[in-house]
Amino acid sequence: MIRILVPLDGSPAAEMAIPHAVAIARAFSAEVKLLGAVEEPGGTFAAPVNSLDWQLSKLQTEVYLSRTAEILERRGLQVGWELREGDPAQAILQYARSSDIDILVMTRYGTGDARQFRLGGTVQKVLSTSANSILLVDPDVQFDPVRGYAKVVAAVDGSQCSEWASAFAAMTAQAFEGSLQVLRVVEAPVLPEGTPLTAETRRFLEHITRIAKSQANLQLRNMLSTIPPNVATTCSIVSSDDVVHTIERAAAASDADIVIMAAEDTQGDGSGYGSVCDMLLARARFPLLVLRSEAAALSTGHFRSVYLDDTEARADAV
Repeated sequence: MIRILVPLDGSPAAEMAIPHAVAIARAFSAEVKLLGAVEEPGGTFAAPVNSLDWQLSKLQTEVYLSRTAEILERRGLQVGWELREGDPAQAILQYARSSDIDILVMTRYGTGDARQFRLGGTVQKVLSTSANSILLVDPDVQFDPVRGYAKVVAAVDGSQCSEWASAFAAMTAQAFEGSLQVLRVVEAPVLPEGTPLTAETRRFLEHITRIAKSQANLQLRNMLSTIPPNVATTCSIVSSDDVVHTIERAAAASDADIVIMAAEDTQGDGSGYGSVCDMLLARARFPLLVLRSEAAALSTGHFRSVYLDDTEARADAV
């Protein structure tokens, strides 16, 4: 079963992550976990840890989490909650690791109200070290969990993990009877600094771009063969020297409800999402789901049983 973690700090902004968690949970029969964290008093003149105010804060958070979970349970979801003590970012990271969380759903800010900044402090800490797939949403953008993700954009790069991201995007579009746009951005080749742009070098760059587009087209054709025929799917290949801006522009043009992509290869330490994903996570206003890998995004067994085995069976039948 897919496990979704929603960290909450009691703010209306943080609660805007709940409708997205509900939509995914209903689409994939997932389990939702709510997490609250109460920071221990700190500072030279801070009250002792067992102070009345701190105990009261813990009790209020427990009641809040319990009531929120009850509301979701009455809506037919499988929900659990937990309260942890300490730094919120550390609590989120530790819980995600210890509880085998598949997808972390967060808003860009909570009580910190980072509207004048791109991200809140807790979110920045989580993004910098998380090894989880993450769905990051802007709390100022309204979302209807009933309509769900009717317009899905999958930004792919030709990697194996990207193929899994496109498959999950197809599952999402299918669950909400929506449409899927598969976008493949081919990075335009760049000459070494100081190299003059002559007619010959221009032809060389155009030749390299044609080869890259041809390869991308082949990859897309193979990828599209696994998408169910009842999912309205379009695909496009774009050459650009600004991948981030190209994805943002495509999402805006299609009025995307969600953009799904795979984390890029990193230094191998299991943290970070890669330069393109990091930039989009930092500034995109549309809901952005970044899948870490086929193993971290979804447990391989049930992912294949839910989707890939079914599509492979249809392909074998043909």
